[in-house]
Amino acid sequence: MTKVLFISLLAFFVILKAQISTTYEITYKPDSTKSSYNTEYMTLKIKNKTSYFYNETKFKLDSIYNRVTAEYLKTGVLPHVSTKYELNFGFVKDFKNDHYTEIRNIESKNFAFNIKKPVMVWKLLPDRNTILNYPVKKAQTVFGGRIWIAWYTEEIPLNDGPYKFFGLPGLILDLKDSASDYHFKVVTVKKNEEDVKLPKNIISLTEEKYISLKNKIINDPAVSVRESVMQSPNVVMKDTKGKIMNPNELFDKINQEFFEFVKQHNNPLEKGDVWIK
Repeated sequence: MTKVLFISLLAFFVILKAQISTTYEITYKPDSTKSSYNTEYMTLKIKNKTSYFYNETKFKLDSIYNRVTAEYLKTGVLPHVSTKYELNFGFVKDFKNDHYTEIRNIESKNFAFNIKKPVMVWKLLPDRNTILNYPVKKAQTVFGGRIWIAWYTEEIPLNDGPYKFFGLPGLILDLKDSASDYHFKVVTVKKNEEDVKLPKNIISLTEEKYISLKNKIINDPAVSVRESVMQSPNVVMKDTKGKIMNPNELFDKINQEFFEFVKQHNNPLEKGDVWIK
């Protein structure tokens, strides 16, 4: 009885204030040729008909990468910093103004650009279930070259969900593609006290310019480091063990690591995309 009352009160609060924060556990298979999965957590914050879906770990680490990159340019010592996340995207949905923004992280820089409103055609299904004590209903859609099954709750009547997904008469609590390559599962639902804010270090550009930049990096992964080295020609470069490296060795190392990453991340959420970092 207490749990039912809590759900009803939360639903009533959401209807009046429309502010909520959910955390999703995301299990995904980056390499379609292997059976192993990765797990990360992303947050969806909703307030005043605007939502922001992002990887909180990523933004906490951005300052670390910026600091070690600046240190590298001063000392020439290649820093050894492990990547703790791979889902390097974020999305802002402004339902009030029908405005949608995508955020992508490349080489520890956050780029934001407007995108067309994603097309979501849902088929409502008769199945029912319960998730975190919320009654949920089943729906299906096709997006990004995949068939998706969603479970949403009308107890939280917000037209939203993880990633680019929206369009159901309730918040999406569970989302999975038919191949089981990607699974978004809500683990917490709570009141959101904060306004929806973007990171301070956002670089705004058009989608066309972002695509051009991405293709430039795909064709020459070391382009940014090469340009930085040209601006600091007197810096003596060293690897993590202190061994001196000539610029070409560094560029080759960057290229090798880049293409190895792409090879091991051949299963992007939206098929046809190229997954880079």
